[in-house]
Amino acid sequence: ALGILEVKWIYPHAIAEAREQWLVSERHELGAAAALEAVGRQVLSQCGIGINDIRHLDVYSCFPVAIETGCAALGLPQERWPSATVTGGLPYFGGPGNNYVTHALSAVARLLRRDPGCWGMVTGVSYYLSKQAAAVLSARAPRHPVEWAAETPLQRHLDARAPVVVDVTPCGAAKIETYTVTTDREGRPRGIVLGRLDGSNRRFIANVPSSETHLQAMVRQDMLGQT
Repeated sequence: ALGILEVKWIYPHAIAEAREQWLVSERHELGAAAALEAVGRQVLSQCGIGINDIRHLDVYSCFPVAIETGCAALGLPQERWPSATVTGGLPYFGGPGNNYVTHALSAVARLLRRDPGCWGMVTGVSYYLSKQAAAVLSARAPRHPVEWAAETPLQRHLDARAPVVVDVTPCGAAKIETYTVTTDREGRPRGIVLGRLDGSNRRFIANVPSSETHLQAMVRQDMLGQT
């Protein structure tokens, strides 16, 4: 109707979105993106393809953690991680950051026009890796109309998993799940630890005593899984 030449048409073949547990502290895997893993699996299966069939890819890249967890969730081979953007990456591509996914879709569309036999994929992230979305595109018309349901079996499946219980008065032995050491503007360090209590398997969150010895050990050693 707009008079756009058919050779320039790009079609969405599959679109999905899902939400993680809203509070990071209640997620089962702190170093994974379960919602993106589910979303990626759904859109690829709808198209009858695998991640290696995607030639033109843009994984949302607000921070390194989003890229690494995104690539891992999609099952992308590690040798492809450095090239997981065709747009240039959110910090570097030269456009308005709050509109990055639109630019990524545009970048993939331009490549698919030149490469009409191939597949493209764009992912999106919001908040603390809280909201995940993915779309698969192609210059070929889909066999079935694409639907984007507001409430899908995918989300219901994710929501059915009970959140991890956080113990606000933890006591006793526990194992470290993850931790970080940050510094303020004067260079004073601060440590934060998340882990699971032995026996109950509840999660705890703790500030590390401001001991230089403790904090330097956290920086120099891998303390994941330690008691």
